[in-house]
Amino acid sequence: MVWIHGGGFQFGTGSDNALDGTSLAKKGVVVVTLNYRLGVFGHLSRPDLDAESGGHKSGMYGIQDQIAALRWVKASISGFGGDPNVTVFGESAGAHAIGLLMASPLATGLFQKAIGESGAFWESEHGEMKPYADAQAMGVVLGNQFNATTIDKLREVPALQLETATNWTFATDPGLTNYSPVVDGYVLPENPFVRFMHGRQNDVPLLAGWNSDEGLAFFGRALPHQTVQAFTDAATKEFGAANLPMFLQAYPAGSPDEAARSAQALIGDQVIKYQTWGWATQQQKTGRSPVYVYHFEQSSPYNAIATHATDVQYVFGNLPAKGGVSAGSQDLAVSDTMQTYWTNFARAGDPNGAGLPQWPRYAGAGSQTMRIGAVIQAGAEEGTARFQFLDRFRVDGVIGVSQP
Repeated sequence: MVWIHGGGFQFGTGSDNALDGTSLAKKGVVVVTLNYRLGVFGHLSRPDLDAESGGHKSGMYGIQDQIAALRWVKASISGFGGDPNVTVFGESAGAHAIGLLMASPLATGLFQKAIGESGAFWESEHGEMKPYADAQAMGVVLGNQFNATTIDKLREVPALQLETATNWTFATDPGLTNYSPVVDGYVLPENPFVRFMHGRQNDVPLLAGWNSDEGLAFFGRALPHQTVQAFTDAATKEFGAANLPMFLQAYPAGSPDEAARSAQALIGDQVIKYQTWGWATQQQKTGRSPVYVYHFEQSSPYNAIATHATDVQYVFGNLPAKGGVSAGSQDLAVSDTMQTYWTNFARAGDPNGAGLPQWPRYAGAGSQTMRIGAVIQAGAEEGTARFQFLDRFRVDGVIGVSQP
């Protein structure tokens, strides 16, 4: 099982203590974590970098690092007691990366199963990934900023200066302002959703899902919601006046509190949930491999809100005390069950096994998913009507924010 860490393609590390694979490995798997280039070092694109690439383009070095790591695992993992029956798994940007790897011909044959936690394709509330021409222009502007008009001059700039000049904060949207994955024509021949829509993806079993309160982590990027009027005005501008009645059915705003809750739900959907759902639904439609979908809703004194990334500690079985609160018996039971599901899937492409609640195969939009919380059981898919509203704005596989 090869873990790809999250962090918006801007930060994070595979050596984080929270990602220690000791507990998970006790379930009978070999766990590998990796690092890959981030931010400007992982996704700088410029014409002069293209010229020296031998036709391989520029701007996807971070994803190419992951591909190189997977090649190493395939060739070398037997020396560590494993076999090349590889499952890639990751959360947030790590899940985004796995969606990109499933869409990349360069990754064909390097993994046999995929697990995506809270992420899929690198889209945002602003639509698809930035055009390649825009990424190239951004790279040229960066060079000009340092009076480095050639790539050789830019390489003379200390790494810390480059990192500082392109600094990122959690409230920032990497899809809009920072160095992040692009459709380069080499690693990604076309928009990844389009690859899935036409059945051109690497077709492997997929287990994917999202958390109840994803939007809490991204609330600073939500539509204005201080008043009902502010929220409806912003929604009208973004989705079109003709779509407002349908929007308000999906994201009601009968009071300021309800508008705030809907704003939080919307940003969580746009950044995480909707595209994870799109990943699952497209793989179910055009792939031949099984798909399994979950909804993580575990809430306890230890984990008060199932917000973005809180599932990771349960998957890895690393549940240290937080703020003086220790994981309870129910938290430990959820963790053990998730680890068993995840490792069963890694071995056989099916999370089910003896003593576990039955996890049904995903049958498409609105079908049964596994609800993981105080009670672990199959149940109705969360958010279907909201996702279908957002899906109306996808044309030929590409999502935008203008009126359809």
